[in-house]
Amino acid sequence: MKALSATMSAMKSDPLAGRDGDEMREVSRVSPGRTPPTPSAGDTAHALVKGALNALPLAGGLVAEVFGLIVKPPLQRRLADFMQGIADDLERLREAGRVDFEKLKSNEEFVSAVGCAAGTVLHCHQKEKLDALRNAVLNSALPGAPVADVQAMYLHFIDYLTPWHIRLLAILQDPVAWQTRNAIRLPKGSFVENILSTVESAFCDLKGQNDMSRVLIRDLHDRGLTVLDLQALILDLNTSPNGPNQGWTTPFGDEFLRFITAPKLRV
Repeated sequence: MKALSATMSAMKSDPLAGRDGDEMREVSRVSPGRTPPTPSAGDTAHALVKGALNALPLAGGLVAEVFGLIVKPPLQRRLADFMQGIADDLERLREAGRVDFEKLKSNEEFVSAVGCAAGTVLHCHQKEKLDALRNAVLNSALPGAPVADVQAMYLHFIDYLTPWHIRLLAILQDPVAWQTRNAIRLPKGSFVENILSTVESAFCDLKGQNDMSRVLIRDLHDRGLTVLDLQALILDLNTSPNGPNQGWTTPFGDEFLRFITAPKLRV
């Protein structure tokens, strides 16, 4: 368990920690009165950036102060909150008998998932994406997780895709179930015939933005997550290639959705 903690703790202050094969140490929580950590590689990098900004003519010093006062604290807090959430959830999974810390500390796929997720967290603030990242990391620690290369692809997808993409993929997997869960009625008639209207009904922000809706549909199809492409819209198909009344996601897309869904404590 000692190996798990250091990586989780180090990631809170240094997003690069653990990426070079550093051993993971025991999951630990920050307690009142705990001795402040010594400067990390992240702190050094921050100092270098601030020094470079100070060297700029005229407004350099002001820019450096803005960087230090406004940018740094939120990023540190965001990453610390993310890592603490993972540590807490891992402990719950351990208590439920789903995770063995002794095995997890040598799980390279999990270590890589943590490092990749930490990098994305620094430039991501949307709750849906942060939840998807946390769930992906947790699922990477469980038996039956996708193979390493597929995990890497899924983590890259989370980095690129927007919450709109993720919500639309959930709709395409099972439109009827999605309507029931979200108390939203989608347009009647052929699903493909009304796909653009469906996107507008699900996302008020996209109302009247058919070009953006087409981008979302194309992105999901291009990544192999759905069988619905723009050609289908042109052909005006009214049944899914998966079969009547079936969803429009591929098995690859279904696995992606499982990977970014919170794992169950009991199976």
